[in-house]
Amino acid sequence: MEYARLKIYQCGENHLELVNYLHRGSKVRGVVCRGGRTGKPTSKEQEKYNDRITADRIRRYVKTNFSCGRDMFATLTYQPDCAPLSHSQVVKDMGRLAKRMQRWYNKTDFELIWLYVIEVTKAGAYHIHMFYTEGMPGDVLERVWGNGDVKVRTVSNKTLQLDDVAAYVAKCPKGKQAYHCSTNIKSPTEETDDKLMDVSVFKSLAYEEKYDVVAVKAVMEQLFPGYRMVIRDDQTTCGYYCEYLNSPYLFVEMERIQDASERSRQYSNIAKQNITPLRQMHDKNYWNDMADDVSRTDGYSTSFMRRLDPDQRDAFLDGVA
Repeated sequence: MEYARLKIYQCGENHLELVNYLHRGSKVRGVVCRGGRTGKPTSKEQEKYNDRITADRIRRYVKTNFSCGRDMFATLTYQPDCAPLSHSQVVKDMGRLAKRMQRWYNKTDFELIWLYVIEVTKAGAYHIHMFYTEGMPGDVLERVWGNGDVKVRTVSNKTLQLDDVAAYVAKCPKGKQAYHCSTNIKSPTEETDDKLMDVSVFKSLAYEEKYDVVAVKAVMEQLFPGYRMVIRDDQTTCGYYCEYLNSPYLFVEMERIQDASERSRQYSNIAKQNITPLRQMHDKNYWNDMADDVSRTDGYSTSFMRRLDPDQRDAFLDGVA
């Protein structure tokens, strides 16, 4: 039996990432299934899929641990006389830098969390891209680095910058050497649901709408009120066919709507819709069941009603009634 598996990654307070694909296998407790594709993937398919997963993991770590307008993004380079000869030497240099940074942070009220990716240019020169939490000015970082130039800027409000860093993974050694992070880094929360997205709706988005961002946005913002879908400049699709999973693959980024009035307008607009992929929107009992029965495991374990605070939920139900 096919399920439209929806993986929900909560990255900090303000970001969601949604991964949606067809899952074929036997049903096991509640909404979670095991088993999957039949036949072995080729090594090329698996390598491509693994690279994507690693890049996704970096991006989610960044969204979970670093804040726009506050934390820092640094690019560290080497002077010619300090240039390392191997990737392992760069890792050693960064280990020494992390210890020096920690000693400096111990004297402040800030907590140090860091993550870095090593990039190698076509000419064989190494440089490092690093995120770290607020506290250390750029001139201090350059002094404790001591191997060359340091360019520091505050993390941009544009989440596109986070994806740029994830793209560096493809240029780095595979496996554990793809990225490095501090031991106190926080992981995003992950939840899996095989019932929230109707399989026929998912296939419609993949095959009929061809991953069109407008169609996907309409569905996802109904499923997750209080969030808006992030659409990149010139982006028209948000999915592809994954050979490794042997399934259409939707990838959606969402950000929390900070403005209360904008959230209210969104709730009101959703309440005026007659149909969602799951049920009739005007059926108040449906909303109450999803909001109140939080212990049930036979479906809706990731119901979006539970993602609203009580005031937002009451306002939403008033709009539906």
